[in-house]
Amino acid sequence: MSTQQSEHPFAEFVKILGKGKRGSRPLTQDEAYRAMAMILADQVEPIQLGAFLMLMRIKEETAEELAGFVQAARESFIIPEQAIKVDLDWSSYAGKRRHLPWFLLSTLLLAENGVRIFMHGAGGHTEGRIYTHNVLKYLDLQCATNIEESLLQIEENNFSYLSLEHFCPKLYEMINLRP
Repeated sequence: MSTQQSEHPFAEFVKILGKGKRGSRPLTQDEAYRAMAMILADQVEPIQLGAFLMLMRIKEETAEELAGFVQAARESFIIPEQAIKVDLDWSSYAGKRRHLPWFLLSTLLLAENGVRIFMHGAGGHTEGRIYTHNVLKYLDLQCATNIEESLLQIEENNFSYLSLEHFCPKLYEMINLRP
């Protein structure tokens, strides 16, 4: 009688990253894609997610890994088929600590000149930073609360900011795990 338990499918990714200085390697784009797809589908144990995120934080992502993560994330978004095409898909997640977010003025200038911009981010996960959504409120610009509202804003103003929590809650939850 065997008491051997089958290994969780996500364990392979933790193994690849966690074999130490000489034994570990970066994920391939396909491995990164599969890992992120499992995470976003909630098919990962919390302890595995914690280990994975810590290992990624320590080693830092490669371009290939980022491409796989982005591919999986984009496939998980629920976006209408008739979505407006944008010229710039602009991420704004880190917040500013030392400088003001001057990039927002550039963004708005581009939008005034016909460049369609979808900006997305998450705010408030790190104390002492200035986040995009706060600055937009200060400028009296409304942040979208869903994809449909974002599409209308782009149609009308060539610009919209939508928080990650409104189109990929699982990824938003992961970002908020950061200290």
